Amino acid sequence: MSRIIPLLAAVGLAVAHPAVAQTCKPAIPATTPTADFQFHGDGTVTHTPTELTWQRCLVGQSFDDNATPSDPTDDACTGSPTDMTWQAALQHADGETDWRLPNIKELASIVEQQCHDPAINAAVFPDTPSSYVWSASALVIDADHALVMFFGSGTGNGHFRGAGHRVRLVHGGQ
Repeated sequence: MSRIIPLLAAVGLAVAHPAVAQTCKPAIPATTPTADFQFHGDGTVTHTPTELTWQRCLVGQSFDDNATPSDPTDDACTGSPTDMTWQAALQHADGETDWRLPNIKELASIVEQQCHDPAINAAVFPDTPSSYVWSASALVIDADHALVMFFGSGTGNGHFRGAGHRVRLVHGGQ
């Protein structure tokens, strides 16, 4: 792992915390380089290509601003993400001012295809586990399922709405 970190930093990605067992392949071009994000210092970032503002931590985690002004990538998300059903995730998002559950295409826009376990830029979204994250997208062919993004591999699929999965909120778009 210690040989991987300098190599990732050289291509614009960094493993924010060595405890994350992330594997990245530098031969694959980064799909979400750190330079594509504007850090706000309050636990949010704006993905400039999509103009979406994201919460850096999953619901249930707390943002820990360890960053120096010149390096916001040393921040952390502490605590444990909350698992909730799809309906609870929608209700939680409705209770947050200006935040909402992202659709599946928006979640796909922050998948880092160069990495897996998790498939996300760990410098931008620290302490993200390889887990399923709910989208607001219902599965049209089956009313009992909704779409999730699996941030272990960066793939989306349908899951039973009563299952417990993680939530990351977004602002803007739509």
